[in-house]
This record gives sequence, C-alpha cells and structure tokens, in this order.
Amino acid sequence: MSHLRSALPLFIALIVAGDIAGIAAPVAPPAGVPPLDPILKLPQYPVPTPNGYVVLEGLAKLNETHYLTGDIRGGRYYPPPQDAVTASIPAQLADNGAVLAELRRALGMEWLYPHPPAPDMIFPEVTKAGYLGRLLVSEAELLDQGGQTQAAVKDALDVVTLGVKLPRGGGEHPWIVGAAFESMSFKALRRLTASHRLSLEALAKLREQLNRLEGQKSPLRESIAFEYEAQGPQSLRLSAAEFWRLSGGSPEFIPILKSPGADALTQDIVPQFLPKLMAWDAQLARLSTESYFAIRDKIATLPKDMASSDNAVVLQPVDAKTLQLQARSQCYWRAARVMIGLELDRATRGKYADQLSQVKGLAAEDLQDPFSGKSLIYRPQGDGYVLYSTGPDGKDHGGHRKFMPVTEGGDLMLWPDSPPQPSLPSPPSLPSPKT
Repeated sequence: MSHLRSALPLFIALIVAGDIAGIAAPVAPPAGVPPLDPILKLPQYPVPTPNGYVVLEGLAKLNETHYLTGDIRGGRYYPPPQDAVTASIPAQLADNGAVLAELRRALGMEWLYPHPPAPDMIFPEVTKAGYLGRLLVSEAELLDQGGQTQAAVKDALDVVTLGVKLPRGGGEHPWIVGAAFESMSFKALRRLTASHRLSLEALAKLREQLNRLEGQKSPLRESIAFEYEAQGPQSLRLSAAEFWRLSGGSPEFIPILKSPGADALTQDIVPQFLPKLMAWDAQLARLSTESYFAIRDKIATLPKDMASSDNAVVLQPVDAKTLQLQARSQCYWRAARVMIGLELDRATRGKYADQLSQVKGLAAEDLQDPFSGKSLIYRPQGDGYVLYSTGPDGKDHGGHRKFMPVTEGGDLMLWPDSPPQPSLPSPPSLPSPKT
C-alpha cells in the first residue's frame, strides 16, 4: 500500500469544507471519535472580491504553449518541456510577459484559498506559480546587473508577497510552496541589501514593507487545521468510487476499488484512523505555536512516520518536518531585518558593528535564532561579515553548511550565501620518476 502514498495525499487535500458536486451531505462522526480539538478549529475568513487565488487558477490557461506546459494524470505532474530549461532568461521573460503582468495584478488583491478548489487546479497551478516565482527572481538578478537595483527589489518583494498570500486559508502544500517562495526571494533580497547600491531611504522603506508583509502571514497552525478538516471529517463523505474519481482515476487505486468491501472504505478505515489523525494534527498545531528550540526534544520523540499503516492510503498527516520549515522561514525574515539594520548602522559607524547588540533599531526577537534560542551567529570578517543560524540541531558548526540543513546536521548560512572555504593543504611533493 505504501506505493500509493505519493499519488493520493494531494488529491485528498481537494476534499475541503463545503459542498462538492455529486457527494452526499456530511455524516455525523461515528461513535468513538472525540469532539473537535479547539486548536483545529478553522477561522472563517470572508471571501474577497476579487480573489487573487482565482486569478492564479487562470494563469496556466493564459500561456499553455510556452514553458508552462504541464499536465496532471493519476497524481503525477509532468514538467515543462526541455526548452523551458535551456532557453535564456530574457526569452522566458518575454514569452511569459502576459502571465507575469497578470500575476502582479493579482498580488494587489486579497487572497483566499478556494473552498472547494477546482479538482484539476491545486497541484499544477501551484507548481506553475513556483516557476513564475523563480522567473521573477531571475529578472531581479538581471535588473540588478543592469544597474536597476530598486526595480530588482520590487521583483523580489513580489515573490515575498506571493509566498505570504498563497497559503491563506489553505493547507500544508500551499504553505510549503509559500515557504519556498520566501526562501528564493530572501536570497535575492540579502544580495541586494549587501550590495551597497540601495540608499538609506530605500533600505528603511524595504524594512517597513517587510514588516507589513510579515504581519499578513498565515500561521502554520491554520494550515494544519485545514489539513485535518480536508483529510479527516470530509473523507467520511466519500464512497470508494468517489474517492477514486477525486484521486484523478489513478490506476494504482483500482485494486483497492475492486477489493471486497471497497465501499466500506470510509466506514471502516477512516473512522478507525480519525482519532489518531486528530491527536497528531492537534499535537503539531500546538507545537507550531512555540519556538523550535523549545520543542526540539518533543519533535525528536514523535514517530518518524505517523501513517505507517495501510491507512496512509486514505489519510496523509502533516509531516513534522514542516515545523523545521517554519523555523527556517523565521530565520529568513529575521536575517533580512538584521542585514538592513547592519547596513543602516554601517552608514553611521563607518564599518560593520562588532556585535549585533550594537545595532540600533533591532528588536530582541530579530536577533534570536529560532533553532537555538540564542542570538543569530554574527562575525565581522574583512570588509563584510558572516551571519548564520545553527540549523535544526541547535549546534554551532562554525559556519559549515550542508546541502540540506533542514534535515541534516549543519548551519543555515544567511550571509554570505557561499562562505569562503578553508584553503586545502598543498599536496605532498612526489619523488622524481626514475629514468
């Protein structure tokens, strides 16, 4: 059964609160299912008009022939053709000009995840939005190279905005994609901030814009609550045939569909698994409201794979690693403010501060490493400085970065992106070959 997990969880997320055509009204939870934990109660947001998320749905249709070509069959996304990878960035920007203009228009709107979303929308459209976000970051780099640094900042801020607005009212998948947008955009913003090409006024304005955007972020707790509602109680409404239809007709699901008692799928498996799912999601939701350093030991005791049984075919719980992604996101926001503060302080001091505590205008939270609970690690170095987080293990590795600091031991480098590596010793001299 485990081979089905990669294909089905995403489609289960399509089963959201609200009426879905062709599915019966919700049934009462079976006996033995506990009442809803208050931490999993979904907030009721008013539906904005216009809704930027609706615009996102149309982006794939706006340019289906250039670089955004993709399809979803049986739960698998087919990537764009090879020319999307080999074509130059200017050519891609030109071909996707209309799409990017529409995306920027949508960023000026309020966003709310659709309830229910279109069955063919979530994965392909969010994935293609990821391509557009990367394209905007590439445009920012080109603009900066051409001396248009302020325009480059605008592009990077657009990607931050996309990362903030995408998860609103949605589940884990949009939240993770939004965190990926933050990661790529803050990498560009850090380079722009340290370039010494932004005026003091521009730096101060950038700090204000980031503070405003961070205040609009949806908490991870809400995405976890959405996942429980989508994967748990709403799954009780489905027969096996309806579940198969919403899964995109995955061929791998057919053996289950034809198995004896398939129509009892939601009457048997889901009710048995629902209390376990609620307890897991409620635990993660509560942990998500605390700092990572305070919950590291608790996370270590969580099961590596809560859905290790055949029930995983029906319900895929939120991964505990999402808590690490939340802490990494906090690192990026704080590092942006710290780096802006360092540049503003440098303009007055004439050099970078010896310690972060000397930099004015930074709150204590800005300096705190969410992974260690201590200050972000900062050292002046030559004409610049080094800034990094310890990463999930909370240990200072001296600025040594691993490829995946979220899952491996190693530091999360914030600046510079590629720290200088220690020089290697000269190889020993070899004796002259004998003639």
